[in-house]
Amino acid sequence: MRDAVVCLLDIRALGLCYGNRLVLSDLSLQVQAGEMLALMGPMGSGKSSLLRVLAGIAQQNASAKLWGDLRYQGQALGQGPYPALVSQNARMLTASVQENLASHLPNRGQLTWHEQRDRIVHHLECSGLGRLRGHLQMPAVELDLCEQRLLAIARQSIAAPALLCVDEPTAGLDDSGAERVMAALHAQQPQSAILIALHQQDLAKSHAQRVALLAGGRIQEIADARQFFESPASVAARAFVGTGTCLVASPDADPASLDDDTPRPPALPPFVREAVSAWAGPRGFVWLERGRLAGTPQPGVFDDLDRDLDALARVGVTKLLTLLERPLSCEQALRARGIEATWEPIADMDAPEFLQCLRICQLLDHWLTERQIVAVHCRAGHGRTGTVLAAYRIWRGQTAIDAIDGVRQLEPKWIQSAAQVRFLNDFAHWAQQLPSSAHADRHVYLPHAAGVGPNP
Repeated sequence: MRDAVVCLLDIRALGLCYGNRLVLSDLSLQVQAGEMLALMGPMGSGKSSLLRVLAGIAQQNASAKLWGDLRYQGQALGQGPYPALVSQNARMLTASVQENLASHLPNRGQLTWHEQRDRIVHHLECSGLGRLRGHLQMPAVELDLCEQRLLAIARQSIAAPALLCVDEPTAGLDDSGAERVMAALHAQQPQSAILIALHQQDLAKSHAQRVALLAGGRIQEIADARQFFESPASVAARAFVGTGTCLVASPDADPASLDDDTPRPPALPPFVREAVSAWAGPRGFVWLERGRLAGTPQPGVFDDLDRDLDALARVGVTKLLTLLERPLSCEQALRARGIEATWEPIADMDAPEFLQCLRICQLLDHWLTERQIVAVHCRAGHGRTGTVLAAYRIWRGQTAIDAIDGVRQLEPKWIQSAAQVRFLNDFAHWAQQLPSSAHADRHVYLPHAAGVGPNP
C-alpha cells in the first residue's frame, strides 16, 4: 500500500515586493515530504526570492513586504525552524572546510573539537561527500567551484532540515560537476525534501519528481516531471519547454506597455498597490541595522540623481560614506538635504587595507554613537559596500563566517570577489590581535572634511 502523501510546505496566495518592485503575487505551491521539486522559470522570475522567503531571509530586508499564508510542518512559517537554504552565491566561503561545517552543527557548543570532527566526517560519508574529508583543513576559498557547491550543501544539510531549498547549485558547472551536485542532493533524501531552483531542463527531467513553472510572479503549472516536459498543459509551460522561456508579463507590468500578444497580468488588489507604493528608499537600498546603518548604490547610477538624493533624505540618512575611487561630485546637493559625505576610496572589486578598515569601523561607531543615520555605498552597492558592512560586524565581535552569512542574507550580492572574502577572514584574525583599547575607545577616529579624502 502506498504511503500517504504528507504536505510539508503549503503556500497560498503569497505576495512579495521589494520597495516599489512587485516580485511575487498570488503564488500558491505545496511541497511534499521527501520529494525533490524543481522550481523552473525565466531569469528574473522570482525563484531566488521565493526560496529566500521560505528561509526567513527576505523578511529581514527592511524594503520587503510580504503577504499570504505560509505553513511549514503544520504551523505558520517562522513559528519553528525555517527551511535551510543553499544560496545561489554559495562560493567564496571563508575559513576552513571544517570550520564551515562546524559552524552549522547542532549543539556545537556542547561538543569537543574531536566530537565535532567525528560528526562532520560521519555526515560527509553518509551524504556521498567523502571527498571533502581530505580537505577539512583547507581554506574553503581554495576549493574549486564544484567542491564549494558541495561544501555549501553539506553545511546546510548537516542539521538535517526537513526541507532543503537549493538555488541554482549547478550554474557554471560542467556536466560532470552538475551530476556530482545532484547526486549529493539525492543523498539528502528522504531525510530532507528538496526544493531546487534549476535552469537546466535535462537535470530537472532526470532528477526531480515534480516540476513547477514560476513566471509572472505566480506558479503557472506544476506536474510530475515526465508529464511537465512531455505534455505540458499550459501555454506558458509549452513555451518554456520549447524555448527555455515564456512570454508572461511581470505582476506589476503596465498593460499599456505590453505587446498585443502578451497576456495581461491580473489586476492587483488595492492593498498590494498600497504596499508597493509605500516604499521611500532608493532602488537597491538595504538596511543592515534598521533605521541606523544601510548599504546603497551610488546616487544617480540606477535612477535620476535628484530622485535618489531625495529618497536618501526621506529614509533619514545624515551621513553617506562613499567607497568609490573618486569622491562624489554632488556634495552641495547632499548638504542641501542635510546629508554629509565622507570619502574612503577602495578599488573596484577590492578590499581596504587593515588600517583603513579599522578607521572606517571606528568612524561608523562614532557616527552611530551620535545617533546619525548612515548609508555606505560603492557604485552598484554590492562588493565594496558589503565588504565594509561585513567588516564592521567583525569589528563588533562576529566571526568572519557569521558576518559574511549575515550580510548576504540581507543582500546576496554583497561581497563580490574572492579577494574580499580573503580580506574579511584575515581582518577577523588581525582584529583579534588588536589591544582592547582599540575596540573600547569608540571615538578615536577624527572624521575628515566631506569629499577631501581619507585621513593619512
